[in-house]
Amino acid sequence: MGRIEGNLDSIITTPRVNREELLKFVHRPALETVNFDPEGSYMTDMSNALTALKLTVQEHDLHETSHSLKLAHEAREIRKKTQLRKFLDKAEHIQGELGSWATDYFVGESIDTFKMAMREGGEKLYGWRNMEKDSIMTSLSQTTISRSLVSHTQERFPRTSAKFECLVRVLRRVYTPGFCGLVFVNQRATVVALSQLLLAHPDTRTLFRCGTFVGMSSNVRKKTELGDMLDPRVQHITLDAFREGNLNLIIATNALEEGIDVSACNTVICFDEPPNLKSFVQRRGRARKEKSNFFVLLANDSNAAGVRRWRELEREMTEAYQRDRLIADEASTREDVHEEGYGNFLVESTGALLTMGSALAHLNHFCATLPKQPYVTLQPVFAFEENEVAHQIRAEVFLPSCIDPALRQTRGTRGWHSERMATKDAAFQAYVRLHQAGLVNDQLLPFHSEALEAFERRPPFILVPDQYNPWIEVARSWATARKIYPKAVVIHRPGLSTFEIALMLPICTRPLPDFPLFVDAGDPYFVSLHGQHRDEMIPSNDLSVCRSITDLILRSVHNESMAGNGKDFVVPFMPFLRDGDLQGWLDDSCGTRPASTIDFSVDPLPGIGLLRDLQKPKNAFVSCHQYDISKNATHSPWACDYRDQTTISAAPLTSRRNFLRKGIQERNPVTDDDSSRTPEPIDLPKDCCIVDYLPFDFVQFALLAPSIMYRMEIGLVAEQLCMRMLPSVRFSQLDLVIDSICATSIHLQTNHEKLDFLGSSVLKFVVARQLFVNHINWHEGCLSKQKDLIVSNTRLVEAALKAGLQEFILTRNLNGHAWKPLYISEIEPNRPTGERLMPNKLLASAVQALIGAAFLDGDLSNAINCARFFLPEIKEWSWTALFDGTYLMSRPKRSDFPSHLTSLESLMGYMFHDKSLLVEAMTHPSCDWNISTCTYQRLALLGDAVLEMVVTHYLSREARSLSRDKMHLCKVASTNAKFLACICLESSTDLEVDGAAEISDGNLNSAHSQKTIHPWMFLRYSGVAITKGRDESLERHARLHQSIRSALSSTVRYPWQELTRLNADSFFSDIVQSLFGAVYMDSKGDLTQCKSLAEKMGVLPHLRHFSGHEIDLRHPKSRLGDLASGEKIAYIHGSDTDGLRADWCVVEIDGHEVARAKGNCSKECMEITAAELAIEKRRTGSEKLERKGGE
Repeated sequence: MGRIEGNLDSIITTPRVNREELLKFVHRPALETVNFDPEGSYMTDMSNALTALKLTVQEHDLHETSHSLKLAHEAREIRKKTQLRKFLDKAEHIQGELGSWATDYFVGESIDTFKMAMREGGEKLYGWRNMEKDSIMTSLSQTTISRSLVSHTQERFPRTSAKFECLVRVLRRVYTPGFCGLVFVNQRATVVALSQLLLAHPDTRTLFRCGTFVGMSSNVRKKTELGDMLDPRVQHITLDAFREGNLNLIIATNALEEGIDVSACNTVICFDEPPNLKSFVQRRGRARKEKSNFFVLLANDSNAAGVRRWRELEREMTEAYQRDRLIADEASTREDVHEEGYGNFLVESTGALLTMGSALAHLNHFCATLPKQPYVTLQPVFAFEENEVAHQIRAEVFLPSCIDPALRQTRGTRGWHSERMATKDAAFQAYVRLHQAGLVNDQLLPFHSEALEAFERRPPFILVPDQYNPWIEVARSWATARKIYPKAVVIHRPGLSTFEIALMLPICTRPLPDFPLFVDAGDPYFVSLHGQHRDEMIPSNDLSVCRSITDLILRSVHNESMAGNGKDFVVPFMPFLRDGDLQGWLDDSCGTRPASTIDFSVDPLPGIGLLRDLQKPKNAFVSCHQYDISKNATHSPWACDYRDQTTISAAPLTSRRNFLRKGIQERNPVTDDDSSRTPEPIDLPKDCCIVDYLPFDFVQFALLAPSIMYRMEIGLVAEQLCMRMLPSVRFSQLDLVIDSICATSIHLQTNHEKLDFLGSSVLKFVVARQLFVNHINWHEGCLSKQKDLIVSNTRLVEAALKAGLQEFILTRNLNGHAWKPLYISEIEPNRPTGERLMPNKLLASAVQALIGAAFLDGDLSNAINCARFFLPEIKEWSWTALFDGTYLMSRPKRSDFPSHLTSLESLMGYMFHDKSLLVEAMTHPSCDWNISTCTYQRLALLGDAVLEMVVTHYLSREARSLSRDKMHLCKVASTNAKFLACICLESSTDLEVDGAAEISDGNLNSAHSQKTIHPWMFLRYSGVAITKGRDESLERHARLHQSIRSALSSTVRYPWQELTRLNADSFFSDIVQSLFGAVYMDSKGDLTQCKSLAEKMGVLPHLRHFSGHEIDLRHPKSRLGDLASGEKIAYIHGSDTDGLRADWCVVEIDGHEVARAKGNCSKECMEITAAELAIEKRRTGSEKLERKGGE
């Protein structure tokens, strides 16, 4: 035993926990030796088959001639002779052990088996050459063997050997109706012969149901030998039949010594003497039933002292195995010794106290809060070192592998008399180190998810100040303005001439973004607000004229809302005139004239104004471009009174005052008319109408003025936001800022949701990158929770409120009918600001949208500047600073780089400078044998953010036309864990490897072959369970990869169902994410290298496919939710217990069963299958559907 321990560098121990239960239910069989007279074996009849076989071999020896000494023939004959000689040796052994009947059966059955194999083509004779098979076939065909074996009666049955008769006596003596036994022999040939002899012998054939077992070796390349009649591949049937009671006796070789677990076995017989102590102990251990028997058949002339020696050795071995009980008793005595511990650890700021007595509980709690990982046990492990001289024990604790290597191993301060105190000492020191490293807070508690949940518990709405009003500043500036800044308003009207007018402002503003106005069902108008880039001194009398012009233009449409005669407009207008005679233009545009003075037959009509009815001057009409003389007007209120007069076809002026959206539904508060309806033309008597001098182009501008002023106000708010809050962010596209701060409730055509989506990914990436570098000893759980805290809606809301962003978020809609011009005298600068309710989500969304806008308007550094303004915890980023601080110090100075990882670098298309990063990226948390290397969890968290950033960058630059929903679906489709696991399984490259060298024609030639490698092949891990999980995932991938590939390349739908059936282990997707994190860090933050990796591994090609085609990327459950919008959907799981167990999932919509899926797959897979069935029913209207969920 000591030699075994030395060879294996291990310690042999016996089970302690269940020892008493083991002794209670497992019984040692009684050993009995049974002697027989070996001389009796020579008194048996000689086998006729054996005699014939001997003649065949002798004849072959006599007929060797000189010409057979040729090389090829000689080699064939030697092999032939070897096969025949081995066959003869086996037959002679059976003759001596069992007798003539068994020998005849063995020889005859072996020859028949060989001939049958030859008739079937000889494929079962593995390792035989054709000439060798033909030669032996010729020799055996000349052997005459009598096969009258099965006709023996009890009186005429041939004599058997004394050894077999001894076995029969033992079997008959111990046989009972519940008999269950094993007979061990040493040679494979004896197994079948003995089994058949027992089944044929008159004394045993009615008592025993025999089976055979010689092992289930999977080495199919082993050469087949003549006389080997058993097929190892079907022997598992024998064991199953034995366990079920269909067989009660197995004849076996030593292959069954450790291969069966049948508690009902009550008899074990050694037909041949056990070869060693191991076989003796193992065979006896097969009989564990109470009052079991263990027999050893011994010849009278054998060395009986050997059995006594085995018993003695077993006794010594048992004493050695149980010596640990004595040691445990001594240790238990030492544990009762009282020892004083040392001082406590006190956190002054909180008063939290750590003692040696509480340290172990704290340490166990800390490990329990670590991120759960499959195949990993999250418990501290203690190792003890005993000083035999001082009789003291010193402990060392090893924390789970996800902890930083510098903190993973902690040694106690000194030796103790008991393991209990040594454990407390090591646990105390380890927990103090965790607090010093920041993994435990000042309350001596680890980070916990409850902190984030409490942080998120806030009301959905918050009371904030009313929207910022930029016109107050403009109105205040008129009092001190020395210069006027005209801003050109250019309206591009499809099919009409471009209209231009100037707005007068006392302040200088940047050019505002263009915007559309939807005047009719045709193409929209586009409005441009451009600064003149010059300041002018306008005389006061000209400014007064401008205000009068503004009053004239606006009253043409908004006269009812313009109470009083005030003209102190905050934003006066001025037409562009070549001669600059504003007063003359004003005089010419005031007043009206009779319609009879205008020739309406001219096409096109000159620049006339609105047409009005003399009886109702407030009713304004737009005259048509044709003069209509009608003697019988049918659509006129004056048709009866003015039947013989000339009429004008005219349309009432639209009641719409909001042109910001297409097809807007706006009701006139006075008439309650639907303004979206196109007014019907009517006929008016020409003599009863007047026409305004003000050209209709200015009337149309007055109609559009509320929309233009609203958009101008939005632009000024965005400009003030950039100037006051974000001066460090280079916003050159003000429309992106406008989109960021516009709430979706104001129904403008903005890209707010798309910017929110982009900003969310950028923020997650920036935070993950900074946490990874600045907290080198934080495990993935701490990094993830801190990241979630920083990017949470609650944190973003607090950041927005602290910065004052709430005033600049636009939530006020334009009410066109309630609109009126802004007057300086009506604006009260000191009036208290009102309040409004704002969703928390809107504030957080605005922060993320601004970050996304900064990213689109500039680059990543621009987005970081924007994020830093709201979140001061985000520091300024500099790669050069990384290598002057703690991050570089945390990297291993020297690391043994496994040479085989160079193949992985070839697969990735990237060569690492810091090789330890690649080692870390391929180290699974179960890999506990290398305590100097971090596991891949930290890199996987970083890589997840990096990969999302690569995908987001592509979507923002190459696919900007996509909607926000499409972008989101594309990102989810190309970054979800199921897809990444598939990428890991599919990514591969072929490498040329050197094979074994061969000698040909006297030359040494090296063989080359191609080997396909995948990323998962390089994973460093420990444990059988993860190997099993990996192999099961590979097996499923082999079955499904064709359907997954086909679905991923289709243009119909995303293969959610196939990827869920794949059910690949999580470490496959972790590998991909950690590789992205490793490349990003090694390349010093070069996203170009990460894009190349995404291209190499297939992420970007699939993303281009997803974004370039109309593929349904939605999850089946989401698709069903869209189809059943507003209805309650429930997924109910259950199992059928009748017959074979099968799980099922039912989809209920509003309490009614719609679809049912059955199968032995995961719950998620069945839910997807059931959802697909429900979708199919919704679309086809079929009856209740049912389908197998798959395996």
